[in-house]
Amino acid sequence: MNWWHRAHSTPLAVTVLTATMLAVPLFGGSAVPIPSLLAGMSAGIPVARNFVGYLGIGLIVQQLLGHLYGPLAVTLVPVLCALIGLAPGGRPYPWTWPLQQAPSVIAATASLLLITSGIAAASFFTPRGAARRAST
Repeated sequence: MNWWHRAHSTPLAVTVLTATMLAVPLFGGSAVPIPSLLAGMSAGIPVARNFVGYLGIGLIVQQLLGHLYGPLAVTLVPVLCALIGLAPGGRPYPWTWPLQQAPSVIAATASLLLITSGIAAASFFTPRGAARRAST
C-alpha cells in the first residue's frame, strides 16, 4: 500500500488540498479579472464560491479522459466562461455558473450537481487509463 501512496503522490495531494481548503476563506470576496471577448469588458471570476464546482469538473474529466486532463479542465472552464460567457450588456449567460453573482441559485445548484457527479464518477467508475492497464 505504501507503494501505491508513493506512486500517486498521496501525501502531496492531501497537503495541497488541505492548504487550498484553508486558503479559500481568505479569498472569499476576491475575483480574478479576465477580459471578455464578447462583452468588451473584463469579467471577474469569484474564487471561494466556485471551488466546489471546479473540483467536481476535475473529477468528472479525470474519470472520462484520464488523470492528466482533470487539472487542465479546472483551469480552462473558468477562463472559457470569462472569455465567452458575458452577454453584450455585461450580464453572464445562465450556463456560465462561475460568473453568476454570489447569492445565485444557478451557481449553487451547478456547483452541487458537479461535485456530486464528480464524487459518484470517482467512486463508482474505473478511470479510463486504469481499464487499459488492467487488461494488459
